[in-house]
Amino acid sequence: MKLNKLTIALALILVATIVYATATLVLSSYTVYWGDTLKITVTGASPGETCGVEIRNPNDDIVFVDEIDIGATGEGSTSWGVPPGAITGTYKVYVTCEISGELSDTFTVKKVKPVGGSIIPTLNPVPLLFLAASIVITMAVSILKKYNKLP
Repeated sequence: MKLNKLTIALALILVATIVYATATLVLSSYTVYWGDTLKITVTGASPGETCGVEIRNPNDDIVFVDEIDIGATGEGSTSWGVPPGAITGTYKVYVTCEISGELSDTFTVKKVKPVGGSIIPTLNPVPLLFLAASIVITMAVSILKKYNKLP
């Protein structure tokens, strides 16, 4: 009889642990740049539930909305591509799950840093000098041929 009560108690604790599992929001990076992809993952959620995801920019405008279907392992994810020209600053990620509740976190969007500085295009004058010289020579030869001054 004691064994049955112990088995039932352990089963109830296991069920309570599964039902009240604490979901966690994980971002692939907390600083992203234009053109990067941010992966948003929910772990420890109840298998089979759906979580809504919303990203808001520093002006509190919604820039991304998606749903995550939580798999049998209690995990699911989605990704957001940071568009070139996105407003820089702190963004907020809000996740609302049917069973596991609400989660939130923040990350920062920055402009892409130039690698090795900027390259200023310059005009190489040498080809232009050769072009100008060949035009002058061609014109001179034409004029000399016209007046029969070539040997």
